[in-house]
Amino acid sequence: MIEKWRYLVEPVLNNAVAPIAWDSIKNLPLILFEGQETVLFCLESELKGGKSLQIIAGAGKMNEINQLYEQAETYAKQHGYKTISYVGRKGWLKTHGFKIEAVVGMKEL
Repeated sequence: MIEKWRYLVEPVLNNAVAPIAWDSIKNLPLILFEGQETVLFCLESELKGGKSLQIIAGAGKMNEINQLYEQAETYAKQHGYKTISYVGRKGWLKTHGFKIEAVVGMKEL
């Protein structure tokens, strides 16, 4: 089921701050939100003592990503999730009302 999205998602995973190999992700219990040309890959995780829907990758058209995010948020509310988490660009986080909880610092050596 996720293989059809490999061409979009694998480059995102490979270029992440903490890259994830496709072979590692394809066997995870993913929750997918799919559009025509866009997908969000999510996992259930535990954060701050509650169930969190963790967005681990999104790829495709930005207008569809925004629509899929709304679907993911609705799903999370309906399924008793306490939070949605995402590690990514600040602009995207702010657009969707995320509060920044942590910062990743990196120094090239």
